[in-house]
Amino acid sequence: WLDAVMRNGYTQQHNLSVNGGTEKTRYLASVNYMDQEGIVKNNGVSRFSARLNLDQELSKYVSFGLTATYSQNKYDNVPLGAIQSNPTIPIYDSEGNYFIDPKRPFVANPVSLLEIKDNTVKDRLIGSAFVSVKPLKELEVKLQLGADRSFQKRSSYLPKTTLQGANKNGRADISQ
Repeated sequence: WLDAVMRNGYTQQHNLSVNGGTEKTRYLASVNYMDQEGIVKNNGVSRFSARLNLDQELSKYVSFGLTATYSQNKYDNVPLGAIQSNPTIPIYDSEGNYFIDPKRPFVANPVSLLEIKDNTVKDRLIGSAFVSVKPLKELEVKLQLGADRSFQKRSSYLPKTTLQGANKNGRADISQ
């Protein structure tokens, strides 16, 4: 079963960044993507992120700026039952069901764990903006606003063909 559960894994990463400006304007924009496959099948993580920075001088008295960052992480969560399993047990029994080690009936067949679907998506947006006004040479008034928004969703499914699913008569969950 070890060959049925494990793989080599890989990582891909891509980055793109642009920055520049003038005497009155400065900007930076970047995008990043990473995809990593785990060594256990159906297990991996990917991340996308983007960033924008902008500073603008409208006049010698007024300027504003903006910073925003967005990221999304996706996780494929696989139970790590293979660590607890005897590598000599067969995958299936004589009836075609996943074999359960009679010496350890509480430990799921590691190949059956590949049928479990468990995915998490995390989104986060962080932003801030400011406006600065200099009405007098010695006085600066600055208004700054910021926000941090996080969202997470986890979806899981335990089919009846797995030990955990059989114990719960099959189960599906979505949590946010």
